[in-house]
Amino acid sequence: MYRNGEYVSFEDYKRDRREPTDNEQKMLLEEVGGLCPIKGCGVSLVNEKNGKHYKEYDIAHIFPQSPTDMEKIILADVEVDGECSESLDNKILLCHNCHTTYDKGKTEASYQQMLELKRRLANELKAKKAISKETIEEDITKAIDALVSIDENELEKAGRLEYKALEVAKKVTEDSVLRIEIEDRVSRYLAYWSF
Repeated sequence: MYRNGEYVSFEDYKRDRREPTDNEQKMLLEEVGGLCPIKGCGVSLVNEKNGKHYKEYDIAHIFPQSPTDMEKIILADVEVDGECSESLDNKILLCHNCHTTYDKGKTEASYQQMLELKRRLANELKAKKAISKETIEEDITKAIDALVSIDENELEKAGRLEYKALEVAKKVTEDSVLRIEIEDRVSRYLAYWSF
């Protein structure tokens, strides 16, 4: 198996089983949005009963923590994520049924699908967290509010408004910090919405 393009043995990757802390479990729960991430499942992983919340999930190892001899053969040439089998990069929250199904019928294809699912979920969460720090929607709202409050005399002085899309470089022609900032923010904003 390989980690970051370099061979790693089962023995070097395997660590003793460790239960993730409450905070780590919250991070894993946030990553899957509180629902089993397996396509077609979507079961809630936390349920409420009588005002108390109960965990309805298993913490699944993507690469098995204790691979069988057959799994060692099937998964011998796959890529693994995380420093070891107990890394959060190698764990994903699943409902009990999906976890059982994944563990009992593991193939190289099902492993690759789970690894890609984990990577996609992790990237989406990073993107959501990054975009939540952006204020572009607030800035657009401020710009619209400012346009709405312009009186007709000022609007006539400004000339005819056009709705033709232009590149930022054509709108802000001089090399300026403003242009660089606009290009950067627009690029980062659009990158997160083009999954």
